[in-house]
Amino acid sequence: MNVNLNEIISTQIELDNFIEKNHNLIKRNLISRRRLALIIEISELCNEVRCFKFWSLKKPSHKDIILDEFVDCLHFIVSIGLYYGVDKMKFTVSKSTKNKKDNIQLSKTFTDLISSVSSLNNEKKVKAFIKKLFQLAIDLNLTFNEIKKAYFSKNEINIKRQKENY
Repeated sequence: MNVNLNEIISTQIELDNFIEKNHNLIKRNLISRRRLALIIEISELCNEVRCFKFWSLKKPSHKDIILDEFVDCLHFIVSIGLYYGVDKMKFTVSKSTKNKKDNIQLSKTFTDLISSVSSLNNEKKVKAFIKKLFQLAIDLNLTFNEIKKAYFSKNEINIKRQKENY
């Protein structure tokens, strides 16, 4: 998967600035709240994937729901990245050697992502996290085009919510 986040990063700058101005948060340090929001969004994504629910036979949520939750994660990790100076990012992520990750492997990936959020304290760590998040996207059968389209769609919703005093 070829990933070019440059347009998403530019759009995230605009959203973050709009939110900070709208909520009188300019020059406020929001990094701990962004990290917490990222943990919550990763957990919501995991809940829709259902990989940890060994007691249930219910299948994962529809792909559109999983995509929406993935995009919420992307919003927050890009926002965190901006704080640490990530202003451009292009990379390639390959399918893992195993064709399909099982629920145990997916659960470990989610746990690893959540565990690493508190240590996101520089550009290098943020970029590594983003790459791992996109590796998860491959494991969830999401394409970059789907992610990009969903990101911009959700961004419009986020702007509308801000304008409506969400």
